[in-house]
Amino acid sequence: MTIPVSPSPSRFPGLLGAGLPLSGIALAALAAVGAYLIRYGFIEPEALGDFCTAQGVDGPAWCGLRTGLIVATKWRVFGWGAVILAVSALFSGPRRRAVILSLAAMAAGGAGLYFYNATESAIALMIALVRLANLGAANPGGQPR
Repeated sequence: MTIPVSPSPSRFPGLLGAGLPLSGIALAALAAVGAYLIRYGFIEPEALGDFCTAQGVDGPAWCGLRTGLIVATKWRVFGWGAVILAVSALFSGPRRRAVILSLAAMAAGGAGLYFYNATESAIALMIALVRLANLGAANPGGQPR
């Protein structure tokens, strides 16, 4: 009796196999949870905004980070960035690049859902999810190409 050292990729599809859509959904959910915590713990509290306003330019570095996040949400950076990544994944040549772009779109889209960019983020999530499903179906054995 032999004990296998590593599982067969066809029995346990990994990141580059048939589990791609599920990996993308998990990544988007993780990014959404992180964005939720940042939004309600760091951006929304008025006390933090009042503190940063009172400190002015001499305030701590995290005040600049907070302001940058607020400006990024106003300019819809997360939503449009996710759309650009998802559309780029549709037209990218190599499979590995398409997977990376799709997963990045899922992460940016998941964060964008809580960073006030829900419309663009939802569109990007759907495009990236369809692309991941297409990539997973094209390579059901889980072998990277």
